[in-house]
Amino acid sequence: MGTVATTGIGTLRADIAFISSPAVTDGMCFHQHHDAVLIKRAMFEAARKRVLYIDHSKFEKRALHAHHKVSDFDVVIVDSNISPDDLGRLQDTGVEVMLAPVSASRRDR
Repeated sequence: MGTVATTGIGTLRADIAFISSPAVTDGMCFHQHHDAVLIKRAMFEAARKRVLYIDHSKFEKRALHAHHKVSDFDVVIVDSNISPDDLGRLQDTGVEVMLAPVSASRRDR
């Protein structure tokens, strides 16, 4: 990670980037490691379409470094265990939201 990685990524062009985040609070994505944030930002800039994929447990979590607003993404994929309140806030950003179904054996985790 670091400058070598971000410089290399800066020379790439991707059709789509799938980007995760360990924390989403107040419409902002966060990560605890600054180097990871730099990589996420570089991949975001290199891609034509940007997809945030997260699970329901990431909402209202805290981490140190912000990397993107949820509304910066084209699509958000989140599991169907998301709370109605979190889903509403996500939809209010104007981003396309795709719910990934959760099997019965994985509900309430």
